[in-house]
Amino acid sequence: MLTLDGTLSLCDVCAEDFSPRNLPHSIPCGHVLCSPCATTIVEKTLKGPPLCPFCREGFSRASIRKIRIDFPSAGGATGSGYTTPRRSPRSPRAPLIEDDFPHDLLLKATSSAAVPHPSSTNNPHTVSDELAKRLETRVHKVATVKTGIDEVSALQRELQDWL
Repeated sequence: MLTLDGTLSLCDVCAEDFSPRNLPHSIPCGHVLCSPCATTIVEKTLKGPPLCPFCREGFSRASIRKIRIDFPSAGGATGSGYTTPRRSPRSPRAPLIEDDFPHDLLLKATSSAAVPHPSSTNNPHTVSDELAKRLETRVHKVATVKTGIDEVSALQRELQDWL
């Protein structure tokens, strides 16, 4: 499991530590593997597309994406020599990226929090399900595209708030 809080991160397939020599890689379904495990799955698949070992969704060698992260060195600094400023837990949340949410959707989301949507009166979990799907889509987008640490951190905080 890949963690963003500096604790030990392991490949869920082989249980090897992620390190500068063993970088994490994401497949389209959002699961994270080390490069040797992802490559082995692709090479050992004889018929059809390779499948994720966790959710069985198909992927290709070209769809595997390297996740770039800095690993702490022995002195506590990051591996690149540069450090990313961190926000204190009490600081305000990072603003949402405007491209992710059209203005009318944001207005609808904020107004629906106060007044339930007519279709959700029969099922109170509809709003929660929609939020879960939206968060899942954002996680997938972050996992498949080169993303800045600020966006990943904001998404992590939003997921922790939701859980």
